[in-house]
Amino acid sequence: RLKKERALAQQQIVAVLQAPLIRKKLDELQAFFARKQNTRGWHDKIEGFVRQKETLRRRLKELLRYAPCVYKPEKTRELHLARIAAKNLRYALEIMVPFYSTRIHRYIRAARAVQDVLGDLHELDVWLAYLPEAPCRQGEDPCVAKAVAFLRKKCGALRARTYAKFVKKWQTVEAENIWNQLASILLEHEH
Repeated sequence: RLKKERALAQQQIVAVLQAPLIRKKLDELQAFFARKQNTRGWHDKIEGFVRQKETLRRRLKELLRYAPCVYKPEKTRELHLARIAAKNLRYALEIMVPFYSTRIHRYIRAARAVQDVLGDLHELDVWLAYLPEAPCRQGEDPCVAKAVAFLRKKCGALRARTYAKFVKKWQTVEAENIWNQLASILLEHEH
């Protein structure tokens, strides 16, 4: 049911974005940015690079702020916010690929891996919150209550495995010193 509702909403969004007036404005905006990119001087590019490095530092700091929650499986909200922080870091890193080339890919992979496993964890947390405890009420089909209880138990077990996978991934990233290496790269050429 939720997938159908999301698919319908997506169709409506696509329809709006494909409307002739919106399409024309999006094309004009894209052309504007293409012209701006072609007219930017070297100074502007260096300024943009410096600003983006500062953004990267901020994004990395934002992700690491959630490090104390890594070993607290009950911190569902904070772990979800860590996923968002990993996603934001990954996007900021992807923007920097032209400046760093392949040198930055390992940090993108690490951020994506953390983001992905935390995304899986969040989906299970949503399901666990969505599936009510299933007491069998008067007149309710007892099979429904049993099915819901079964799904809660399965989701709970899968969440425990997914959380363990996340902790292992985080430990691997820390053991490889990924975040500290990234921080060092972001400090290069600062003096």
